[in-house]
Amino acid sequence: MKKLKKIQTDKRHGFKRMLSVCICFNLFASAFSQNLNVTLADQLTYGATALSNICGWKSPIDGKEYALVGAANGLSVVDITNPANVFQVTLVSGPNCTWREIKTLGNYAYVTTECGTIGLQIVDLTNLPATPLPVATWAPTISSTVLKTIHALHIDEAKGKIYLFGSNIANQGALIADIQTTPMAPIYLGKYDNRYIHDGYIRNDTMYACHIYEGDCEVVNVANPAAGVSIGDFATPNNFAHNAWLSADSKTCFTTDEVNDSYLAAFDVSALGNITELDRIQSNPGSNSVVHNTHIINVGGNDFAVTSWYKDGFTIVDAGRPDNLVQVGNYDTAPTASGSGMSNDWGVYPFFPSGTIVASDMANGLFVCSPTYVRASYLEGVVTDCITGNLLSGALVQIVNPPAYSVNSSSDITDGQGKYGVGVVTAGTYTVTVSKQAYISQTFTVSVTSGNVTALNVQLCSLTPPFNYTGNVFDNPTTNGVNGAFVHIQDSSLIWDTITDASGNFTIPNMLGGTYDILIGQWGYITKCFSGINLNSSSGPLSVGLDPGIYDDFSFDFGWTVSGLAANAWERSIPVGTYDAANGGATANPDADVQNDCSDEAFVTDNGGGAVSDHDVDPPGYTILTSPTFNPTAYTDAYVSYYRWFYDAKLNANQPNDTMNIYITNGSTTVLLERMIKSTVGNGTWLHKTFKISTFVTPSANMQIILSTSDAGPGGTIVEGGLDKFFVYDSAASAVNNLAAENGNVTVYPNPSNGRFTVYGLQSPVEFSVYNVMGEKVVELMSAKVKKLNSIPQQLNNSITLDLTSQPSGMYFYKITSGKEIISSGKLMIE
Repeated sequence: MKKLKKIQTDKRHGFKRMLSVCICFNLFASAFSQNLNVTLADQLTYGATALSNICGWKSPIDGKEYALVGAANGLSVVDITNPANVFQVTLVSGPNCTWREIKTLGNYAYVTTECGTIGLQIVDLTNLPATPLPVATWAPTISSTVLKTIHALHIDEAKGKIYLFGSNIANQGALIADIQTTPMAPIYLGKYDNRYIHDGYIRNDTMYACHIYEGDCEVVNVANPAAGVSIGDFATPNNFAHNAWLSADSKTCFTTDEVNDSYLAAFDVSALGNITELDRIQSNPGSNSVVHNTHIINVGGNDFAVTSWYKDGFTIVDAGRPDNLVQVGNYDTAPTASGSGMSNDWGVYPFFPSGTIVASDMANGLFVCSPTYVRASYLEGVVTDCITGNLLSGALVQIVNPPAYSVNSSSDITDGQGKYGVGVVTAGTYTVTVSKQAYISQTFTVSVTSGNVTALNVQLCSLTPPFNYTGNVFDNPTTNGVNGAFVHIQDSSLIWDTITDASGNFTIPNMLGGTYDILIGQWGYITKCFSGINLNSSSGPLSVGLDPGIYDDFSFDFGWTVSGLAANAWERSIPVGTYDAANGGATANPDADVQNDCSDEAFVTDNGGGAVSDHDVDPPGYTILTSPTFNPTAYTDAYVSYYRWFYDAKLNANQPNDTMNIYITNGSTTVLLERMIKSTVGNGTWLHKTFKISTFVTPSANMQIILSTSDAGPGGTIVEGGLDKFFVYDSAASAVNNLAAENGNVTVYPNPSNGRFTVYGLQSPVEFSVYNVMGEKVVELMSAKVKKLNSIPQQLNNSITLDLTSQPSGMYFYKITSGKEIISSGKLMIE
């Protein structure tokens, strides 16, 4: 399956209780039952000597072609001029190591290894096939450290500069040297080492740096090698960016992620301020195979991605349409191996003028192959609703007959704009099916031709006709309609949004039957949500009563305002996690909101994802989040409650010295509720906090909460903030489900406690229920059984131990009933 990422629903609402939608594919278990458009010319085995990466070189003197093979004991130089009769010319010894990378510029090979102490090895290839070959090493002292080991390298051929990645120097970023002036004696120019770079690609002073542990690819202007400037950044599909390569026109960057079940992905980098993923593809879907290195070669004016996949050999993908990648060739160097893990095909090199491809299998040696580059035959289009014309995301498009060779290319799921793209290797006539939940499937016969796009736009009709869906939202105490209430209805692909009128009524025209999640809210009321609601033309109007309350779980935009000088501002969104590898892999930006509310949104600071330092709050300045005004003056004992997130950690040598302040104001007086610093409890977690308002300010009708997050500088550290489940409640009132403080022969002790309570004097049979301050039942017990909601207490008898340690600190209410009679009720406080 090729493009699961194309299921892109509106990100404004990510329901916690969404139905799970599973689309099952009855496809081939493996695409590698045979090799396609590649033939083996010869193979050279190395016995017990393991191989690593590979490169190639053509002599400008006699035209001979040589494979430069990384072997455990050095650089193996193999004459492949006659692909059917290859042989090793010489072995240039080096530190014994299972990691070896090679690149060339002119007549020189540059070799790196993670073992030994020699730094960069340089081999003069000019006199081949004469041997021995002249060899030099380069081990300068940089930042007071001698260069010894290097993980990978790349060469900017147009500029004559070499980039060394993952060395033992400083932060293991990129070391940059001139190799054009004196090829055997590089001239150090500078470094870009704000963080570890595993590998990268450079063209015309623009570097695509793969930050494997942070999972992103950073674009850097290195025209000044001593002062590189970051100009773009994007996360890769599996968040483990291993290598990158540019298309011939430099508009598309292709990346790989070196993890199980990974992808070759294509990104539009033509506008570095808006980098977007175009497509992704797997070599062998469902096998958990691991991609390693990709290269882009232009053949006949068209780009092809030649990519090594550890246990799958290498693939050839037609990349001429990077938003519709189609596999058109492959060769499996280890046909008896498959699945996850990092063994067998380490590298592939496709750039010989003859067209020969060489691949290095760690266990099986050198493979010399002859490829045939074939253009794909494309089928693309848009799927819409036949009545409304709405674009349909989540529709499955499959080429089913005859079965396509590459199942990873012949199936797609429409994106948020209803678009799909599939393709096959062989031109011809095919049967195509288009299906979607709650719609009538369609089958088409389509002819496609090599290198061309055949358009097929499809209209799917709902199993039930569209209908007008109406409803009313009212105030529970008065039954008066609520004006301006937000109504949000969605399934896995369709979203319906509307707002109630002055009477609380709403109408959604052209509604489609299905199973939906419904969310309704307004500032001044407790948000409500329902999951798995079946709606059709026979459904009656929706009638929902909202309970008054000052509450916001950020399912809707109720008018919080953002201000301040920092560019990395607060934003309401589904949190995108970032992880601080330098600080033990801690979560810096939250990767989820607080659970057990209606949606996945929260307020977080600059929710851009990527590397941990890419979208945190940076100096100078601060970012401020201010609530709408609220009025708790009718409450006898008003409390404010919220969950907040604060993360502060060092960056490079810069020690954390930053703050997040939370204030409360009554319109005339503003005071500090709490101040977070690095040592504050809960650094890097959602922490629940509750404050009695009158302890700080006199309640008024014009109250607000204010959060200010800043990086004190000067160098900058990692700083993130978050806010969720904001609630103001009256602790003196039986606010939750009108719990009356009726006395019974029940004692709860100790109260307050750390979450463990003993309840004495219970009647039988009885029901014991505990509610949080938002009216959500968290525990329900009966004398004959235990019903678990959010905790696991003991079975009810004359006395029980009630374990609420899994619940956040704060106020709770309990109610004990026998039938319809309330025996007792009261408050519980968890400290």
